Amino acid sequence: MFKGGIRKQIPLYTRAGWITAWIFIVVIITLSLRMCVGALDCSRKTEPAEIQHYFTLGAVDGRQGRQAALPEAAMENPLLRNAYNKGFRQGRDAATAVIDSKQ
Repeated sequence: MFKGGIRKQIPLYTRAGWITAWIFIVVIITLSLRMCVGALDCSRKTEPAEIQHYFTLGAVDGRQGRQAALPEAAMENPLLRNAYNKGFRQGRDAATAVIDSKQ
């Protein structure tokens, strides 16, 4: 098996590094799964009309040049937050295009 029957032991710092790496990997995987399950749960509960409402709300805020202020319901729901942000960007871009075309 081993030469002379002596088994070399892995150093303590190497074992500690392996354990730390595995703990880190498990934590990252757990957080990723939690985010995925939360996003799926929110997308299942959210109506398409509600998504459209937040998109238009963001577009209006973007066109008027207001600071992006998300309502409380959108803070917890990533689908609504993404719809609002997408509408805000499109509204801001549309307002900037109008200003640029006047010059």
